Amino acid sequence: MDLSVIIVPYKCKDDLDVTLEAVFASQTKYSYEVIIIDNDSQDGTTEMVQEKYMSRPELTGRLTYQLNTNEGFGKGNNRGMKIAKGDYFLLLNPDTKVDPDNIEVMMDFIKSRSDVGIATCKLIRPDGKLDPASRRDRP
Repeated sequence: MDLSVIIVPYKCKDDLDVTLEAVFASQTKYSYEVIIIDNDSQDGTTEMVQEKYMSRPELTGRLTYQLNTNEGFGKGNNRGMKIAKGDYFLLLNPDTKVDPDNIEVMMDFIKSRSDVGIATCKLIRPDGKLDPASRRDRP
């Protein structure tokens, strides 16, 4: 497995649906799984994921869903990384819509650069402007 996409939602069912649609529409040669560690959303997220995604035969074995107590975003990601099978991790916010080529571009980049251990891509806000959180001057 090349990539594990880890998503930690909390009460954002509709945003998560958009995120999952975009991830599963990705056009990439890389194998990937999606791990959702739900921080006890209690907003219908569980039902949406089960009915819309876990019922799709083509996603069997590629999608893991865990409902947990709300341990926070960091612990949720750590929990996801512990069960991940991928060589690389993508920690994806549940309100993010990736373009169809994002996974391919980022995986090509990270695999071609042995001197890089972590990367992010440019984030564009819904209004079309650059999100300054996608770039930092210092670590």
